[in-house]
This record gives sequence, structure tokens and C-alpha cells, in this order.
Amino acid sequence: MEGADTRIEATERLVDGWDAQDGATVQAILVPLLDDMSAAVRCAAASYLLYHGATERALMVLDDLAGDESVGSVATEAAVAVRFWTRQQRA
Repeated sequence: MEGADTRIEATERLVDGWDAQDGATVQAILVPLLDDMSAAVRCAAASYLLYHGATERALMVLDDLAGDESVGSVATEAAVAVRFWTRQQRA
């Protein structure tokens, strides 16, 4: 698990760095990934875009993935991302 945590933290720093440069940079890089062939890539991009713009589109992608049993564990990851984001919005 330590390896996964390290990769997640590195990715968060990278996305935060793009955001610090110019918020549009995050969207320019991640929005095209919402149409990637890989469900995991779409899920990851959408999860970050919830917090860095394109929230409506990100939620649509995550909701679609969450309802698609054919993507395996990515469906669960997408559902968790939406649930976590929704709870943060209510707090």
C-alpha cells in the first residue's frame, strides 16, 4: 500500500502544480483523458477534475463508470469518488 500512497501523493502534487501555474492547464491536460479508451484513465482524470474544474463533466463520467459492471473495480473507484466528493460538498 505504501507504493500506491506514494504514487497518489506524487500525482496530487503534479496536478496541484499545474493548477498553480494556470487553472486552465489542469483542464487542458485532463479533460481529453475523459474520453480515453481505458476506464481507469477516465476514472482518474474525472476524479481530479472534480476538484480542478469541469466538475459537471467529471461527475457524468464517474456516474457512467460507477454503473458499468464491465469495468470491474473501476466502477467501485468511481462510485467512491462521487460519494466522497458529494459528502465534502455537504460539509
